[in-house]
Amino acid sequence: MRIAVSSKKMNRVTTMKKIEDIVNALTDEEKELHSKLIEECRRRESSIIESRQYIRNNAQLLTLILQKLLQDLEKLHNSSIELKKICQKNWNDQSEDLLSHISDDKFFHA
Repeated sequence: MRIAVSSKKMNRVTTMKKIEDIVNALTDEEKELHSKLIEECRRRESSIIESRQYIRNNAQLLTLILQKLLQDLEKLHNSSIELKKICQKNWNDQSEDLLSHISDDKFFHA
């Protein structure tokens, strides 16, 4: 089982402008005027980068867990099929055994 991510979405994330790219385009006067906003953006960008890596790691872990779950479900399915076969055989064997112990006079004869 694979979790697919659209290449368009991945490209949009990887080509996103960094705050430094934007800050470098500002004049010194604009940088000073918006210094608090720039610092807030830097903090948020750092948080976004950390969160993105955390999400990627969790997505990979979830993929592994789901693959293991799928394998376990397949094993459970196969085991239940085998159990059904065993139960059917036991039922047939017991039915034959019970029928073999019933006297002929108990059966309807046409």
